[in-house]
Amino acid sequence: MGRFAACPPTAVGPRDELSAMVRDLLDAMPSRAAVGVSVLARRTGLRPEEVLAMLGPLAVEGLVESVPDGYWLTPLGRAPSNARSRSRRG
Repeated sequence: MGRFAACPPTAVGPRDELSAMVRDLLDAMPSRAAVGVSVLARRTGLRPEEVLAMLGPLAVEGLVESVPDGYWLTPLGRAPSNARSRSRRG
């Protein structure tokens, strides 16, 4: 049983089904400010083309939004990963 036996399973969060690379990209984005593709590329170690290729689907899913100064996280994109929370408990 263990100390976490009483913890109910959590629902799947918006980041839970994403790859680690995409979650790292979201983690590299500031919470409430826009950032450009080149800055995100430097922060993640990815090429700008790779970052841009990931941002489109993230925008479609409502996790990021394109604004004149770059991209920023939406409230949904700022939601924590339940998978990460579960792995920290174990």
